Amino acid sequence: MLKVLTCLTVDHDLRLVAVAAMICALGSLVAMRLFMRARSSEGAIRRQWLFMAGTAAGTATWATHFLAMLAFAPGLPTGYDPLLTTFSLIVAITALTLAFSIAGWPANMIHRRAGGALVGLGISAMHYTGMAGFRTAGIVEWDPVLVALSVVASIAFGVLAIHLTRAPETYRARYGAAGALVLAICTLHFTAMGAVTILPDPLIEVPLGAVPNQVMVFFVAAAAALVLGIGVAAFFADKSASGEAQTRLRRLANAAIEGLIIVKDNRIVDVNTSFEELSGYRRDKIMSHDLFDNILTIDGGVPAADTLRTEGLLRGEDGKVIPVELLSRPADVLAGSRVYSVRDLTEKKSAEGRIHYLAHFDPLTGLPNRSSFLDRLAAEIGQAQDHGKHFALLSFDLDRFKETNDVFGHAA
Repeated sequence: MLKVLTCLTVDHDLRLVAVAAMICALGSLVAMRLFMRARSSEGAIRRQWLFMAGTAAGTATWATHFLAMLAFAPGLPTGYDPLLTTFSLIVAITALTLAFSIAGWPANMIHRRAGGALVGLGISAMHYTGMAGFRTAGIVEWDPVLVALSVVASIAFGVLAIHLTRAPETYRARYGAAGALVLAICTLHFTAMGAVTILPDPLIEVPLGAVPNQVMVFFVAAAAALVLGIGVAAFFADKSASGEAQTRLRRLANAAIEGLIIVKDNRIVDVNTSFEELSGYRRDKIMSHDLFDNILTIDGGVPAADTLRTEGLLRGEDGKVIPVELLSRPADVLAGSRVYSVRDLTEKKSAEGRIHYLAHFDPLTGLPNRSSFLDRLAAEIGQAQDHGKHFALLSFDLDRFKETNDVFGHAA
């Protein structure tokens, strides 16, 4: 009887185990970065990134499994069924692409958990499909408890990996998500291999059509290197193009006279130089802050998605309150984001206040003028009629005021 996991240090080629671990780590990192890139895209571009993320994750999972299996040398003839081996790769890519597609839907806890669970189930399906193609001169038996535990653990780490991709700008998300995916793959593999017991049987022969270990090593390594290489190249090519585009966009935004703010889920993603000058906030200090928490106040709280123009008060870093006009529209630079244009209304409000004063007050005496009196009288009449009340109007006149004015002038 041969217990697979207990032979790790004796019957395993640790060099192949190291290669499997390296491919698992690199593939997980590439896959999660591609998935994060897909979440910030839309349409056909989004679907392409999701497929590449699923392909990278599926290939890394598949290569890790088979390289770790090839590192196992039980002292018995072994081989691999070519159809089931190939089918396990298709299962991995399909399941993980579907998992990323579900997890990448609009921000919803159910979608994220369902996608993360499907990541674990996809890894499990690939592993046990691949093991179904394992051929050796013996009988393979399974411990059902460890099999169930391996699937549960893979699902748990899959959910964690998807959860950590919510904040793609942080190192915690970038490397934590990849680390969680590595744990989902490795925990599944080694727990599942701990469930395997091989009972040698000389009457069982490895089929002639089974792929020998030497061929499998070359096939798996070549496939993994090709797919992961394409994924890495595509990611860095896109990152370079995106970086150039963002540089041009930032230069254009900084050339704008009005303050510009890009917001997603009410949190600030980016601001231009004009907003920094208007508010006094530095860009790196205000990133990820809630725009409508203590920075910008408008009537009714957070504006609705269809609100295009409104006014509010901007609280600067020094505490000064600035009246502003706010214009908004959906932003194309980041899925689900909006761009706000902030215009300083200090001079406009000051001019409006001056015009209102001149229209309703006498510039000589500072007292309300005839227009102001008529407005107040109309309001009092309306209020009295609405509430069934009365009010009195006292009117007095100055005799010979015109003669006094003509002789002594307005100042007297």
